[in-house]
Amino acid sequence: MMLISSGVQVLKIQTPVNDFYYEKFVQFHETDIMGIAHHANHLKWMEESRMAWLKEMDVEKYHSPKVDYTLAVLESFVSYKKPCPLGELVRVYLKIYLDKSKFRFYYGMYIHGQLCATGHTLHIGVNKNMKVIKPPVGITEYTEIGQWTETWPSNL
Repeated sequence: MMLISSGVQVLKIQTPVNDFYYEKFVQFHETDIMGIAHHANHLKWMEESRMAWLKEMDVEKYHSPKVDYTLAVLESFVSYKKPCPLGELVRVYLKIYLDKSKFRFYYGMYIHGQLCATGHTLHIGVNKNMKVIKPPVGITEYTEIGQWTETWPSNL
């Protein structure tokens, strides 16, 4: 499936929950003077992939300013491995893990099968008053429960 967003061509592939990934091309406006993606864009790509996952699982309704439940970011982290040059297709793999009431999203960013960056974000559900609340069943049913393998994402 191909999405056109603000005149920018973005590829989005439908895959099973545990193998979800989001693809996009490195755009000119995302690069620095060296012609590679500026480091801040990796966080944007993580958010784009997270929103694509929510939409794909039909649970984006739980993450909107119009509802009484949204995911607030508590923590974000990126580890850079290789540069992401202008025009290259970046594939962002995403996994999600529910840890009590917190959601941990893990990301692996690849170009031509080579790992470019890894990252994670930690989220907690809050209501409109920013009070922590229990996540709705609709979103928790798509999360993995259990132990993570420390080899992810190198085993992709």
